[in-house]
Amino acid sequence: MKNLFWRVSLLFFTFFSSSLSASLLDEKFNCTCNTSGYEYCASDSWTKQNLNSAFAYCQNSTHTAGGGSVNSGDGFYILGNGTTTYKDIAIAKLGNYTLSYNEAVHTGASGKVTLEYLNSSNQVLKTSTANFSYPFKYVSEGGDGKLSSTKSLDGGTTPTGTTKARIKLYGTKGSVGFAKVDNIKLEIKEDIPTCDVKADIWYANDESGSIDATEFSQSKTFLNEIAKRFRYSAVDGVQSSLIGWAYNPKMRINLTSDYKNQLLSYTQKLGGGTRPHIVTDYVATLIKNKTGRADAGQVMVLLTDANSNQILESWVDAANRFRANTTNSKIVVVLIAEAATAYRNEPAKKSIVDRVIGENGLVIVTDSYANIVDPANNYIKNVSNAICEASKQKDFGDVLGYSNPSQAVSSYKNVFIGNTVDGEIESYSSANASGDDTNGTDDEDGVASAQTLVAGQAYALNLKVTNKEQSSGDFPVIMSGWIDFNGDKQFQSNEKNIGTIVVNEGVLNETRTLTWNVPENAQGGNAMMRLRLGAEANPDENSLYEGEVEDHLVGINGTQSLFNIERTNSVKNAKDYNLYTQIAGRDFDYSLVSYADESFSVEKVISDTTVKVELVDFGANEAVLYSRYIYIPTGNKTGRINVINAEDLKNIRATKEAKFRISYPKNAQGYIINGDFSTDAKFNILSKEISYSKDSFAIRPAGFVVDIVDGTTKLKDNISVDALRLTSGYKYNLNAKAINSAGVATANYNTTVTDSSLAFNDSASCSVKDSYPLNIDFTSGNGTPKELKSANSGKYKIKLKDKAWTQVDSSGGCIANSSLISADGNTLSGCDISSDFSNNNVTYKNNDITFYPAKFDVSDFNAINENGSTHSDFLYMNNLNPTDADDKMALAVFGKVIAKNYEDEPTTNFTAGCSNEDVTIKLKYNGQSDAGAFGNDGATTTAEVIKSIKNSTPLFFTNKYTLNGKVSMQNGLSTDIVAKAEDIKDGEIELKMLYNIARIDNDEINPVKVALKSLDVSSPTSSSTSANQLKSPIGSKIFDNVEKTFYYARIFPDRNIYPITYDGSEDTPLYAEIFCLKDTAFCSKMMGTNGLNGARTQLGWYGSIHHDNSVDGKVLEIKKTALNSDMVSIVGSFNEFVNGKIQSLTTNYSGKDTMNSKVDITKIDAWLKVEDQYWINQFRQPATRNFSGVGKTGKIVKPAPSGVNLRKIDW
Repeated sequence: MKNLFWRVSLLFFTFFSSSLSASLLDEKFNCTCNTSGYEYCASDSWTKQNLNSAFAYCQNSTHTAGGGSVNSGDGFYILGNGTTTYKDIAIAKLGNYTLSYNEAVHTGASGKVTLEYLNSSNQVLKTSTANFSYPFKYVSEGGDGKLSSTKSLDGGTTPTGTTKARIKLYGTKGSVGFAKVDNIKLEIKEDIPTCDVKADIWYANDESGSIDATEFSQSKTFLNEIAKRFRYSAVDGVQSSLIGWAYNPKMRINLTSDYKNQLLSYTQKLGGGTRPHIVTDYVATLIKNKTGRADAGQVMVLLTDANSNQILESWVDAANRFRANTTNSKIVVVLIAEAATAYRNEPAKKSIVDRVIGENGLVIVTDSYANIVDPANNYIKNVSNAICEASKQKDFGDVLGYSNPSQAVSSYKNVFIGNTVDGEIESYSSANASGDDTNGTDDEDGVASAQTLVAGQAYALNLKVTNKEQSSGDFPVIMSGWIDFNGDKQFQSNEKNIGTIVVNEGVLNETRTLTWNVPENAQGGNAMMRLRLGAEANPDENSLYEGEVEDHLVGINGTQSLFNIERTNSVKNAKDYNLYTQIAGRDFDYSLVSYADESFSVEKVISDTTVKVELVDFGANEAVLYSRYIYIPTGNKTGRINVINAEDLKNIRATKEAKFRISYPKNAQGYIINGDFSTDAKFNILSKEISYSKDSFAIRPAGFVVDIVDGTTKLKDNISVDALRLTSGYKYNLNAKAINSAGVATANYNTTVTDSSLAFNDSASCSVKDSYPLNIDFTSGNGTPKELKSANSGKYKIKLKDKAWTQVDSSGGCIANSSLISADGNTLSGCDISSDFSNNNVTYKNNDITFYPAKFDVSDFNAINENGSTHSDFLYMNNLNPTDADDKMALAVFGKVIAKNYEDEPTTNFTAGCSNEDVTIKLKYNGQSDAGAFGNDGATTTAEVIKSIKNSTPLFFTNKYTLNGKVSMQNGLSTDIVAKAEDIKDGEIELKMLYNIARIDNDEINPVKVALKSLDVSSPTSSSTSANQLKSPIGSKIFDNVEKTFYYARIFPDRNIYPITYDGSEDTPLYAEIFCLKDTAFCSKMMGTNGLNGARTQLGWYGSIHHDNSVDGKVLEIKKTALNSDMVSIVGSFNEFVNGKIQSLTTNYSGKDTMNSKVDITKIDAWLKVEDQYWINQFRQPATRNFSGVGKTGKIVKPAPSGVNLRKIDW
């Protein structure tokens, strides 16, 4: 079918030789003259403008004019007096046209012929004109009376968009005759292009030394023949470049639309080696540097006779670079002679060439240059067709989101809607279908103005269409249209125009009308309309035949409404928009409410509408927490749709501000797109109106669960009500979790809870009332473990509270200062997230904690003799008296007990009235008395047994202690001291303990030795858990080498009754004595280096040689008893003991009479007091001094013979 050629010209190319000529007009005017000699003999198909009455003139043999005659029957087309006639001829093929004609001009007349190219809008694109010049002469004037020989007017190449040619004839009437024309022909005289394309063609001609002059000439012929097949234009046609190459490339002709003319001057040849990969890389670089046009096809045509060694792998790399810089490209390789042989015979070389041309390339293999110019081989045709194929164009649909089918567009643009059609190499799609308008020619001109449709009414659209006549036969096309009434981005059969509109061949710019019945439920707003003129009536499929696709937006008036999300118990038409704080992990219900207008005061019934409801997190860029499609069916009778589902919102994460986002299909004009689009696939492709609920709300955790952990061991949570006993200064971990209603960590609860602390919760009596901020960071409901530590002791509570999270609901969306969890989402919950709350019948309370000291510091304690004596190993037994403020003779154990925390810091809150407890102080010791060993430093306690010698009176250690200024007494070394809680101040116990053994003045006691081991402090009721152990705070002071011997002691005269003395003076020494009356071993051990054997040792008394009279005791007062006591004097100090004895003490008498004097120690330190502390001196006159006697040893007293008066005699 011959007329199919032009309609599939982009797919099937035909080559026309230069001898082909096609005539569009061939018209000769022959007139039959009437008797008057005048006749209208111009064709009626010519349009005549402003013609006078003398339009046509005929001359026969009987008619003469101006004295001459002409041949009978000759017809002249008379132009008239300065008037115009014209005729339009449809142009179906682009090319170079020539107008030929015969003309004559009589004397006094003038004329011209004009050829115009016009587009479908009758705009003149190009004009060519020729004036009449041949002088006409009648026979009588010496002429032949005939028209001139054939003249021609070159119209040049038809511009893009040409649809018709207009031939205009002008002329004037002279004094004798007229300007005349006849035999008018309009025909194509030049080659018809193979195809009308936009392409940049890069010719690479092998100029190496192996090409001889004949071959070089043949290669030029080959290039010239191909060049003739295309229309050249820098805007929308072909540009070409020629690169000569051998070892290196040489630019012969830069890329230009004047290539065909410049090619005629191509005569040079390089010579040298052959490197096809170099020239290919050269062209690739030119394209990379944007030498060509980005929207044009890029074709490289390379001729070569390279040998096998010159066909290298690097050629493939260069070809790939060429393709990498283009989107629509082709490589054509013409292999000649040796190159052809290598391709045929060497698979490796064939592989290289095949990869050079790629999947869409062309390779021509021939043995000689003569073959490439031989028409019989069709090589010129094949290369021309390959160039066309690389640059072929189509007209596409151009709306984003829809199918975009294509129609073939020929170079002659035979079939189109409106004024024209242009082709593209790809679809320029956009949302409003304007992409093709701004690329190339704006050919989307079928609909001149915006169209508005009304749902339920008919719609008619008038269109101008063209289907040019091409040849014999008939090829009708169909004008079709579709309107996407439901907005689903699909053109469906029920959206097509009514009936079938056929446009037959030969129609030029005629009107056709498409009609639709717009559905009553058509979506309001903008809808997409697709118009298609072509062989098939299909909105989506590509077509091989000529035609055009146009996409346009039309408007449809439709439904409007506004939506809100409210509580299911909100009051209708009362603007009750408040949404309450919700608890994460607990479902809640809502209502979708439709309103008539922006006042949101009157509910509106709607139907056949799809609404997408999303719960979004405004604090997280509107992250979607929940999504649901709600289709309101046809026939719905209410403006409120309750969404009640026990599970759909159950697992929503926490957020400070949640809002419902409401989406529904709606176009730019504000009309709802009706229908059920309750899937993402259906809904997401539609344009949508998005609004938000009138109120936002918070979704909060139910509360905080707080665990106190020691290492990996959980000690307590805030479900347990018992107070936890912890060690001050010890580092615990606090693990907090913000739980949802289901009791698991609340997702997206990401915040820092600053209102969180270890809060002081003890009495005002405490010395330090500090609380410890926690500032817990939460991530997805899990708190970062925090160190929990109190440096001090006392009662505390762990409190967590977050008021900020629900700030968005602070004005009526929740209950202020409450952590209440309501029964459901339609009633108010508390605003506070707290560690003190109830959830699902489980009660959580703020953790109660009491911190206790970790230990007691008793390092300050010391044990010394209270009197500060120079000796440290003994003391004299002494009765301690609670009222005696100066009990110096005692063992003093003193110091300060300091309650400290785990980090060795004082816990000053361990004080009276501040959650402190009793403290026990225990002295650890061992010892020995005459009854045996005793002590409590072992596994058991053996009490001391102390008895007096004479009466076996049981005696004991007495402990007089002062605790924080309060004096108390108790018996026994093993008796603990208990510091009552109310007596402890600021975590300290200042304690002084005085120990001694009670004595009886007239009943001696054997020595008692005691070795102190330690002072141990504890508080069993202050036990606390640390390091996973429940322990009481303790402290211990170890005593090194603290050993004391307690002696029964006295100060006693040498004698109670001194013998008679005659010289008035008597030595009366005093002795410090300590008692021990038991076996030698015991006493030796007890006395050590302190006891000195003396005259009374057999009676149990030893000299206390280390007696320090300054602190160990002394005689405080003596009293003389005599008749003349004033004559008795004591010479010497009675308190200057040396080695336990006062040797230089004498009693003197100054009288003449015989006298017995008595000296009583009337006052002495209590621990030295015994009975019979006196002495009696017997003073006599010298005359009565004779004596004799026998001593106890049986010796005879012998007075000295010197005759010197003797004061005493020892024996």
